Amino acid sequence: MTRAVRVSVVQPASGPGALEAGLRLLAHVGQQGADIACLPEYFNLLEATLSSWPAHVEAPGGDTEARVQEIAAEHGMYVVLPLARRVGGQVRNEALLLGRDGQIVGHYVKTHLARAADVELMAATPGDELPVFDLDFGRVGIMLCYDNYFPEVAATLARKGAEIIFYPHLQAGPSELVWETQLRARAVDHCLYVVASCPGVARHSFWRPGMLFGRSMVVGPDGLSLCDAGRYESTATVDIDLDKPHLMDITHEGDVRDLRQLVREDRRPLLYRILAEER
Repeated sequence: MTRAVRVSVVQPASGPGALEAGLRLLAHVGQQGADIACLPEYFNLLEATLSSWPAHVEAPGGDTEARVQEIAAEHGMYVVLPLARRVGGQVRNEALLLGRDGQIVGHYVKTHLARAADVELMAATPGDELPVFDLDFGRVGIMLCYDNYFPEVAATLARKGAEIIFYPHLQAGPSELVWETQLRARAVDHCLYVVASCPGVARHSFWRPGMLFGRSMVVGPDGLSLCDAGRYESTATVDIDLDKPHLMDITHEGDVRDLRQLVREDRRPLLYRILAEER
């Protein structure tokens, strides 16, 4: 039995033209038959500066949302669409999950706000839920950027049955070593797939430390990268099988088990109860 899913990451370059580039790349993976595609965090702010970003925040049903919905419906694919949205007077760092018909089937509001240049703590309202969504091929969860610094987020999504965690983010700095280690650890810890999307740099430009990393990728349950979009504006696509067991010889003598099931059976929740206590 197989549950084949074609997963794509979309990596536009940030700055002028990012929106149009992202839409073009999204249509491209749709033409390639993607079942689900992931755009980067704050997709509608990728052309904004620190002073101009409030003008790019959209209300529900805004132009960016509508244009991505049209592409999703045209190609019959799910899309993870992260947006800065103004809902009921509050700004939210939110990821919409669009269905194959382009309609919204769910959303996730970022729960851990970063103390970074995106001034989230002054602008955004955090979410309080970690939902998991049932799609026609399996169960998925979403986390956004700084959420990944808290292992409990991925652990909660995994306990709720997520088989893929989508991870739109904006990451920059001298090295992606910490980010990449965290990403692979989340996949290995819970024997699931993690799909990361981050803006890159323009093809005619060059990358240097301090710029957005790019490196949008799909990581498998063994921690290996199954595809990687590199530094520059690009896409990456891979076919995965959600029914493929993650096998391990636990005795080194032929006692082969599904590690995913073993980890679930061998958990000791009472031992970790301090994690649920108030800080």
